[in-house]
Amino acid sequence: MSCPYPDRGQNEDEILRLRSALDHVGAHVFIKDRDGRYTYVNRMVSELFGTAPEDILGSTDERFFDLSVSNDLRDHDRRVVEEAVRIEGEERNVVACSGETRYYDTVKQPLFDDDGAVVGVLGVSTDITARKLAEIALRERESLLSDILDTASVAIFLVDRDGVITHANRRMAEMFGHPLAELVGSEYVDHIHPAERDTGRERMRALLASKIAAVDLERLYLRADGSEFWGHLTGRRFHDAQGVERGLVGVIADISATRRAIERHASVINLAMDGFLAVGADGRVRECNAAVCALTGYLREEVLGSPMSRFEALESADEAAAHARRIFATGNDRFETHWRRKDGSLVEVEVTATCLRRDEEIGVFVRDITQRKAHQDELRYIASHDLLTGLPNRALLFDRMRQAVAQADRAGTLLAVCYLDLDGFKPVNDRFGHQEGDGVLIEVARRLKGCVRGDDTVARIGGDEFVLLLQGLGDTGAVDTALRRVLAAVAQPLRVGGSEVAVSASLGAALYPRDDADTDTLLRHADQAMYLAKQGGRNRFHVFDTEQDRCVRERTERQARIAQALRDHELVLHYQPQVDMRSGRVLGAEALVRWQHPQRGLLAPAEFLPAIEDSDLIVELGDWVIATALVQLEAWRRAGLELQVSVNIAARHLLRTDFVSRLCEHLDTCPQLPRHALKLEVVETAALEDLEHVSALIRECRELGVAFAVDDFGTGYSSLSYLKALPAQVLKIDQSFVRDMLADAEDRAIVEGVIGLARVFGRTVIAEGVETAEHGAMLLALGCERAQGYGIARPMPAADLPAWVGSWRPDASWQ
Repeated sequence: MSCPYPDRGQNEDEILRLRSALDHVGAHVFIKDRDGRYTYVNRMVSELFGTAPEDILGSTDERFFDLSVSNDLRDHDRRVVEEAVRIEGEERNVVACSGETRYYDTVKQPLFDDDGAVVGVLGVSTDITARKLAEIALRERESLLSDILDTASVAIFLVDRDGVITHANRRMAEMFGHPLAELVGSEYVDHIHPAERDTGRERMRALLASKIAAVDLERLYLRADGSEFWGHLTGRRFHDAQGVERGLVGVIADISATRRAIERHASVINLAMDGFLAVGADGRVRECNAAVCALTGYLREEVLGSPMSRFEALESADEAAAHARRIFATGNDRFETHWRRKDGSLVEVEVTATCLRRDEEIGVFVRDITQRKAHQDELRYIASHDLLTGLPNRALLFDRMRQAVAQADRAGTLLAVCYLDLDGFKPVNDRFGHQEGDGVLIEVARRLKGCVRGDDTVARIGGDEFVLLLQGLGDTGAVDTALRRVLAAVAQPLRVGGSEVAVSASLGAALYPRDDADTDTLLRHADQAMYLAKQGGRNRFHVFDTEQDRCVRERTERQARIAQALRDHELVLHYQPQVDMRSGRVLGAEALVRWQHPQRGLLAPAEFLPAIEDSDLIVELGDWVIATALVQLEAWRRAGLELQVSVNIAARHLLRTDFVSRLCEHLDTCPQLPRHALKLEVVETAALEDLEHVSALIRECRELGVAFAVDDFGTGYSSLSYLKALPAQVLKIDQSFVRDMLADAEDRAIVEGVIGLARVFGRTVIAEGVETAEHGAMLLALGCERAQGYGIARPMPAADLPAWVGSWRPDASWQ
């Protein structure tokens, strides 16, 4: 490393000490010659440039800085050399070899030789990065704060201890109409309206003297053009970063519009029908309107300054004060109470309270609701009572029922829910007119109330229908006694239109908790029981049977599930062949419905058909079986298999007036199919229900080409005349006789008799229940050649029937 121009007389040790000292100085020290080449750098310069000192010597700034910076540095160096002057305060940011930006403050001065000529530049650069970053951050914060203050919707300003405005935001200049430069430096009190200026000055001095902690008030101010406006001022003392008190900070919100609105509202409130009071935090009235005086009977002078508790009839002073505190805390409240007038009378009022100024004042609106409450009571009575009899109506009844159920649970007693319907009321009403009829209902209501206890309920739910709730009954004996007493009271003769008439009642009862249902269901059960009583002869009662109802519900649920199975295509048809045992010819098949249950597997008809045989679902199922069988017949016919399929028809289905028209619709869907391919089977008992109708229906079907068979023949009680009148072509011997005829002579005689009857009347006969070859052989011996049964084939899916037909051979003993 070269030496920075030491005196020629310095020895080598002194030079080394000087270099060591400069390397440990906390600044960047360098020397350049007149041409700007580095002739000396200390350790910190070397670290800044990221290279060894000897690698720097002889280089110029162009090597380490960009062109603009290096030219600027060169200009400074020339000035030091050419003018022999010292330059201070040269601040510059430099990107160090680490990539970090650093800030330096450089002092440069000329170096002279022994003759006083300038031979170079001595520079000392101090790292001021921390200070510069702090200054930048401070400027950014000040800029941000200024932007925030200038975007505020309120005026914000600072006042020094002499009352002079030292800072103001843009909104304050706009609010007061002064340029910002003119506003800053002016006295704050000069902008207060003259009428309030002295008061404002006193408040400011008290705040600066710490006599008060803050101000929060409304004040009248002046604009630059002399116009006035109201402002809401909040102010407090402020301190600098060292905690020294510097003056006051204030915020002003223009509330002129609000004040005008308040004045308008005050005018409206004074004319309002409702009373209004402004109440302070101490609970005393500060202002009131004329309606308050009219409501209470007090003069305005008597109301002002009075505590609110003076008017409260139901609250003590402490309770009223606590109520006021709640309003201050929550901001609003609404409630109904009673106020006491000056004359001591009470008036029912609705009080609506809202906080006008937090922790300072609340507004109270008071409305006389005496008439409204009376009207509400009237409406409530109308909504819950029958206007003719004064008895509870359905709405109130259900409320009483809920209470009665809860009481029965607590006491462990019986509750009788009774549904009463008058017998013979309509003729009385029709004969004597509605007015006299209403009189009967009023008298019945009076009698019913007279024969029940105080805790019991009598309600009218419409027309001549009443409901009684009889509570606290110990057992069914007590129930019977109470119900008989009710019936006896109703059955007493009545005077109507000058005549004596008699009405009675049919009464149904559901007993809770034996019938452990909800209130709606209890009433429905009582209604059902009442209809059973009416069907039983009237002037009697019937108690609902929960077990019977359970069976009905289960049946209904099963019917719903079967209906769902039909919709979901869970029902299928299996086909049991019908054959000529002697010739070995397959004549046809009987379509038998099965349920392919998702959980229980394949179910036989006996598992589900009994549940729907008395409902219209059996008709829907019958239509589905006919339609499905016809489609299958057509499919077999296209495949070369010509058969006749028998379909069982339920009595309910057969007796419908539209049976034949519906059958025609099904047949029309398969126009290529011969009508005789379909045979309908009806059980003997169904045919006998309405012989004339069934006979006519069979004749209509035969005209269409559809054959008819009487199924289970021999199980009914038909006479020969019935058989003669019934135009069915086929008789089917019931399987119960066929199955046991090998061992039971009576069954064999019945089978033989049916075969004989069929022969006499020219009917075809088919035997069901052929389970063995022996059954077939005996039938052939008795003269019956057509049969079906497990001994021939079990019912099978439609897809399996063609293969079975192709492979079946009759038993050898039948030939």
